[in-house]
Amino acid sequence: NSIDAQGRLLTCEHLARRVTRTEIDGSVTVLADSYKGKRLNSPNDLVAKSDGSVWFTDPSYGILADYEGGKAESEIGACNVYRIDPSGAVDIVAGDFVKPNGLAFSPDEKYLYIADTGLSHDPKGPKHIRRLAVGADGKSLGKSTVFADCTAGLFDGFRLDSDGRIWSSAADGVHCFE
Repeated sequence: NSIDAQGRLLTCEHLARRVTRTEIDGSVTVLADSYKGKRLNSPNDLVAKSDGSVWFTDPSYGILADYEGGKAESEIGACNVYRIDPSGAVDIVAGDFVKPNGLAFSPDEKYLYIADTGLSHDPKGPKHIRRLAVGADGKSLGKSTVFADCTAGLFDGFRLDSDGRIWSSAADGVHCFE
């Protein structure tokens, strides 16, 4: 869960395989449940950007078994990071992650940080946070670098404080990166 600039609740739903917004009156609006006619895997984490767009990760955790969602085949065939435009259009902004997980923007929104927890299902998979430059258009991502490798388990959800420090969960507690 997260909130947008109007204070509305944004939710990733593993079981329903969608991203929703709870309106001020309590009604629920589906923001995304598919991409090009194919159902999403299991949206996992999301963040609202100041331009009104919503960015979210879509790993396969919720469809791998019934424990976190409902076991199913991936219709998309990949685990991506998406952007929902304020107009409602859904686009892939990053398609080279194994299991994209937590994500957050830098305070100036020039960078998007994304955790890849591919190690969870592949002993040689990634266990890091990558930093991706946000394009001048504010809608695309550019150069990607590994920002931090997890030394204890995997990073999951994380946020940045107003000074740009990343606070992330890990197997041994909370890790902070300046």
